[in-house]
Amino acid sequence: MMCGVMVKSMLSVVLVILSCLHRASTDYSLYNVDKSIMKFLSHPEQLKNGFELLSNINLYSKTLDKILQKLKERDDSVIKITNILWEINGPRFLLKDIDDIRMQKVWKWRVDDFTIMYEKLNEVQRLWREVRLEYLKLLIENFQLEKRYKES
Repeated sequence: MMCGVMVKSMLSVVLVILSCLHRASTDYSLYNVDKSIMKFLSHPEQLKNGFELLSNINLYSKTLDKILQKLKERDDSVIKITNILWEINGPRFLLKDIDDIRMQKVWKWRVDDFTIMYEKLNEVQRLWREVRLEYLKLLIENFQLEKRYKES
């Protein structure tokens, strides 16, 4: 049991390091990260291991969290990307069927690896739900302001 906890902790550290290295070397857009995740889920054999998939899911999660925080602060800099996400119904990879058996065969993943992946996917799903709620509040506020302006 202790070994599993250590492996999970080490994997989390590796994810953070990979995220930082990846972010530093490439110009990211949420769309490209979503596209990469979709590709990795559809064709796991294109990767040596699943760590790049986990790194991309982690990066998407962190970016979505930043968008959420800016929405809560009513920072207009994220309105455009949030509107695009709203129109496409959020992260496409959340709707993707995941072939655990295929991923296990290709990457030799264990239960701990899948646990980490599904925890990260659940985190993205939770964040997307919060972003949608916050964006909806913003739309309602803007509608009410517009209505007051027209009435005056």
